Amino acid sequence: MAFKVFISYSHKDRDIVNSLYSVLKQSGINVYAAIFYPEPGKQISQKILEEMKSSDCVLLLLTHDSVMSQWVLNEIGMAKALDRLIIPVVEKNVEIPNILAGLEYIKFDKNNPLITIDYIREYFHYLTSWKEHEDRTRLGFGLAALLFGLILVSSSSKDKNQD
Repeated sequence: MAFKVFISYSHKDRDIVNSLYSVLKQSGINVYAAIFYPEPGKQISQKILEEMKSSDCVLLLLTHDSVMSQWVLNEIGMAKALDRLIIPVVEKNVEIPNILAGLEYIKFDKNNPLITIDYIREYFHYLTSWKEHEDRTRLGFGLAALLFGLILVSSSSKDKNQD
């Protein structure tokens, strides 16, 4: 299953979100940002919950605008409730909300966004590789368990036939 990132942001930060979305998509990462998936008539909170449930992590863009957004604060709460990895990207001179106290974060300077965007791309490349490794390992263990089970059933059948 492909690695999926949910981007939480303020609509006032559309330019940054557009750049992040493009770079991550070009890197082969499945990205969800509400701006790219309008669904008129659908309940927004339900849509966000569904998308966040199917995501591996939440990329939280914390800017001067987003820390004032009730939607962003709600999305932080949802991500915590769903036990999603939250990766805060924090604009210079923005205070991190108490709910995120102690989390490591990526520093962001709106005057020089490309360095941060490239760092985020590289970090998600690492996370994607890690998830693929875990998926392969899980698959390997699953196949080994299945094979072991088949061997047990087969040897049990042989024992019964010899009786």
